[in-house]
Amino acid sequence: MTKFVFSLLLIITVSGAVAQAGKKPVAKPVVKKAVVKPAVAETVTQDFPNGITMNIKGFKVAEAGLYFEDGNKVPEGNTIELNQKVIMYAVLDSGYKVVGGKVFPGSSERIVLSNGYEVLNTQDLFAGYSAGVTKEDGKYISLKAMMTQIDDKSMTITVSFKIWDKKGPSNITGSYQLHIK
Repeated sequence: MTKFVFSLLLIITVSGAVAQAGKKPVAKPVVKKAVVKPAVAETVTQDFPNGITMNIKGFKVAEAGLYFEDGNKVPEGNTIELNQKVIMYAVLDSGYKVVGGKVFPGSSERIVLSNGYEVLNTQDLFAGYSAGVTKEDGKYISLKAMMTQIDDKSMTITVSFKIWDKKGPSNITGSYQLHIK
């Protein structure tokens, strides 16, 4: 019985070869080498305390929050006094391209009232650091906002910010809102 099974398998194999013999030769497909492109970081939206929302591309943000100058956290609801500085603090675990042992952060900030009035629109707040900073210093980003005057205290204040790597593709855009007592 084993011989019969073996012979049957052999016949199938042979007949398959015979069927191919009458056909024209098939050209082999051209194999192209795949071009490997560097991975492009996806943008991830992440929410942090105090209503901070960040769209993060390339960076890894360990933590973020709002603090007053004295180190106390801004209370839930983000209601502050006039002339009270608020510091948006972010800790970036990774994402910078390191050049010569240094990293090159960039940052800007925009403050707009709920009626559309633009209070502030900055360019690169870290322009003075053209020689870069240590990797350790680049991890800690703090951006300050303060309202010194507002006619209608019921208006919402939206603080938008951007943090980027001047030598690489990583960036963060984000925002949070403040309210005046």
